[in-house]
Amino acid sequence: MKLKGISGGDFVWLMIYGIVSIAYLYAFYSIFIAGAEVDVEGVEQSQGSLQASAIFNRVISSPDCISTGQAGVLDSTKFGTNALDCVYNPMLWKYAEVEYIQEEEEYSFGKEGAKDRESEEMGLNYTAKVNVKDGGELIPAELRLFFRRKPDPVLRLSEAIHVAQEEGSYVVTLDNPSKHGGSDDDYTLEIGNYELTDDSGNTLPLQGVNLEPNDDLEIDEGSSKGLELERVDDETVNYYILEE
Repeated sequence: MKLKGISGGDFVWLMIYGIVSIAYLYAFYSIFIAGAEVDVEGVEQSQGSLQASAIFNRVISSPDCISTGQAGVLDSTKFGTNALDCVYNPMLWKYAEVEYIQEEEEYSFGKEGAKDRESEEMGLNYTAKVNVKDGGELIPAELRLFFRRKPDPVLRLSEAIHVAQEEGSYVVTLDNPSKHGGSDDDYTLEIGNYELTDDSGNTLPLQGVNLEPNDDLEIDEGSSKGLELERVDDETVNYYILEE
């Protein structure tokens, strides 16, 4: 009686076929799927860069911000903790420092966390020599602006809230920062009245938008959480956790 089986030659061909199939699938993923992810990330970073550049120009030249209206001349009477409300953007952490060059005087605006976000995020720092109009005197100073963007879940949610407010609804996926090289631990986002606060205590205000329900959102170690946001009225957005 003959035993049925795979001959040595057939086995070699099957092995070659398997290797080729795996290589093809890997190439498909690298070119089409992973490539698409990189493209999306690149577009988001480009958008963030353009927004940061526009904000920088507004800070040093707009009379609606901390400038006198003359490019490169800042108005000392406008310095204060809320000075950067003029450049509010829910998609960027922003922090500014103005340091007098010849005097030991320094002013800062915005959220200091923008200087200390994870290195995986888009980071842009602008520095410019400016003059500060203080009374009738022009004082040489240096302006430093710090911008940070994704994958920070605080920014992701902040952006999603404002998109939902404009469009009626929006779906967003929030990653635990540990997925991008942070600490291996659960991540909690504190949802307060018109502001979001992360585990590090960095708070991002939400101008004119209240996110309900008013409780904390926990994302497990190394995982993601999908949310659907829905506008309730002009100042309120609800969120619903999606099934994984």
